[in-house]
Amino acid sequence: MKLIFLFSILAMLGSSSYAKKSKHMPVRYLNKIYGQIHQNASRFSRVVSTFECGQPFKVASGDDRGFTKVIYASYEGFILTNHLSKSRPKDCWQDEYRKYFDFMNLGISEMHHWGRLQDLFLEGEVMP
Repeated sequence: MKLIFLFSILAMLGSSSYAKKSKHMPVRYLNKIYGQIHQNASRFSRVVSTFECGQPFKVASGDDRGFTKVIYASYEGFILTNHLSKSRPKDCWQDEYRKYFDFMNLGISEMHHWGRLQDLFLEGEVMP
């Protein structure tokens, strides 16, 4: 009986400390049409999963060489920092053109390829 009571006390303490830890994580939203969580802070590392514009992520740690460590459900990894915003984007193509995207019926492999393209696309200025 004492063992069960002790176990329940430890379980409550563990779950409350976890809730406190996850409660203070800031949330960032994906602001590109498709984005990917990478295993490491590199555009070329293994892709953990692909997400659509507007997806919320909990920020685990700040900027690391242009990447932010994020958590979504059981997924944990790195997303390009410039692909995240503090507020939910209002110009997500999937929201604005819902009928078109529903008609295209994109599968997970097409979403993965579009996400890879978005990750590998270098943004910046061109030289004259």
